[in-house]
This record gives sequence, C-alpha cells and structure tokens, in this order.
Amino acid sequence: RREWFDSETVFPQPAPLPDAGVSTAARESGMTVYMVQRELKGISMEQLGQAQKAAIAKAGEMTEAGQPVSYLRTTFVPSEGCCMCLFEAKSAADVEKLNNGAGIPYSRVVEALDLRP
Repeated sequence: RREWFDSETVFPQPAPLPDAGVSTAARESGMTVYMVQRELKGISMEQLGQAQKAAIAKAGEMTEAGQPVSYLRTTFVPSEGCCMCLFEAKSAADVEKLNNGAGIPYSRVVEALDLRP
C-alpha cells in the first residue's frame, strides 16, 4: 500500500491563521471551543436526539443564569458509537457541568479548534 505522502520528507509547519478555529462570538466573549468525547455504542438515533436536545436546553439554562455555554454541533459514528460534540464556553469545567447537569455521559472534555472553511 502506498502512502499519499513521502514519510521521509519533513513538512514545514504552516503559519497559524489569526484566531483560527475561533468564532467571532467566542473571540468577543472570551469563550473557547471544547470537544466532548462520548462512547455511545448501541444508542438509537432517537436517544441521541434527546441527548442533543438536553444539551441545548442545559446550555440555555446556564447562559440565562450568567454562565454562558453554547452547543455547536455533534458528529456521530454509529458503527463505532463514537460521538464528538463541540461547545463554546469560558472553561472546560463549564462544559463538564453542562453535561453532568444534562445527564449525558462523556469520556473527556478537551480544548479544540472548530475549523470551518
């Protein structure tokens, strides 16, 4: 099998784009994008939709209470049960609080970049 790149060649690191992966709203509010990793093997699409609605509702509650968190999107791989959700918040602790409060299981919360074209 041939690789699409020459593994012997060292590729230069591209210069970072200013504020790459940070939305205008997040930049203005000091919020960061966080990825929530979930292992949801066997979950139905209905259950996944309910979890998504719970996350959105909890984000609204927290934001109204002065702790701003925004749900951005979810990517789900049904065959593997792998689920990645993106949120904007001031801290990973806020995202953990949202998921705990909504009763949605997760493996980890990490800072991420949301690279949109």
